[in-house]
This record gives sequence, structure tokens and C-alpha cells, in this order.
Amino acid sequence: MFPFNRSIRSKSRESGFSLTESIVALGVFALAAVPSLSLVSKNLDASAHLETRTLAAFVAENRMVETRLEQVLTTSETVGKTKMGGLDFTWERSVTDTQEQGLKQIQIKVRLTESSQYLAVLTGFWNVG
Repeated sequence: MFPFNRSIRSKSRESGFSLTESIVALGVFALAAVPSLSLVSKNLDASAHLETRTLAAFVAENRMVETRLEQVLTTSETVGKTKMGGLDFTWERSVTDTQEQGLKQIQIKVRLTESSQYLAVLTGFWNVG
């Protein structure tokens, strides 16, 4: 009847993948997937660290602005705590005299409260006279 109906036989032995081929394909996929997952994990860690450093820089900048708004700026060392982005930061402010009359140097260091590593250090100068 139809020209396409020439002896159609079941070729179940030849169709699909064998168990061995499937296992090899899964093994190759696993070898490729593990490094990819590791890379994604490292990128997430780096992103979180970058976010923390950015928040620490915001804390330092805010503290610098607050320092410049003070009416009287004396040579001193000050430590304080602040919270930003759900994280607790400790800041250290140092105000020192310079060789120029009336010019003070302000340095602000910020770290996570539970860490000793500084995430941001900001230095500025202010003419108080």
C-alpha cells in the first residue's frame, strides 16, 4: 500500500543507550559538574566578602562626615561600634596634628566586631583653624 511500509521490524536491541554508555555519560557529566559547582561556591563567597567590605567603606565614610561636622576637633583616639546591613562593625578614629598649623589628619579604620582584620581604612585632612 504505502511505499514506506517495507518490512518494519522491531529494533529494540539497537535503540537507546546501553547501561554502560549511560554510566560513562553520567561520569563525564559529574567530572564537569564538580568544578563548576566549586567555582559557583567561590564566587558566592567572594561576593559576600565584597559586600562586607563595601559596607565597611560606608561606615568609614559616614564616620568621616560625622567627624567633620564636629564643632571642636581635638587630637584623640576614639573607638565605637555601629551596625550596617545586619553586620556589627567596630571603627577606630585617630585625629592627629600635622606639620601645617591648624591642619589635622583623620584616619578611620573599620573591621567586623568579631574580627581583627581591617576591611576599610579612610584617611582625610581637616583644616580646623
